[in-house]
Amino acid sequence: MNNNKSYNNIYLISGIILVALISRLIPHAPNFTAMGAVALFAGNYMKSQSLKYIIPIGAMCISDILLSLTGVPLPSITLQISIYVAFALIVMIGSEDYKDSRLKKTPNIVLSSLAASSLFFIITNFAVWLGGWYGYSLTGLATCYTAAIPFFGNTIMGDLTYCAILFGAYEYIKLYVPRLATR
Repeated sequence: MNNNKSYNNIYLISGIILVALISRLIPHAPNFTAMGAVALFAGNYMKSQSLKYIIPIGAMCISDILLSLTGVPLPSITLQISIYVAFALIVMIGSEDYKDSRLKKTPNIVLSSLAASSLFFIITNFAVWLGGWYGYSLTGLATCYTAAIPFFGNTIMGDLTYCAILFGAYEYIKLYVPRLATR
């Protein structure tokens, strides 16, 4: 592949990711954003091992800064780190999505999306519990996860919706404008 086509691919994928990040900056239901889908998408389509992590996590950092400038408070440092770790692990899930060519693409996207939502739920709510919000006991841990179930539903719906949009848009572009999406 020549370098020009490679750059087109990076620009296209980065552009799709940046457009999806707007979902975090506009009014939305709690946790109904494109962030999990962005991490899966970057893990799946970015060839560069460093860029597949830098682009979604960097975009998350930038959107955190933009949100804080509008008065939205940032979470505790423990929770913020857990969020970034979760997204790095979700990029890894996206990287492993399609290594088994016997599986069809759509079921992999759905399963990966559900795994990403679950991983995010487990990691971030454990960090909330570590922050002492519900007390340091098994009851507190159970209460923390129970209280987060409505957010988990939004995360699942957001990840599935935005995975359909991101992966669908990219595959559509590959099919109908192949010079932009050369892998």
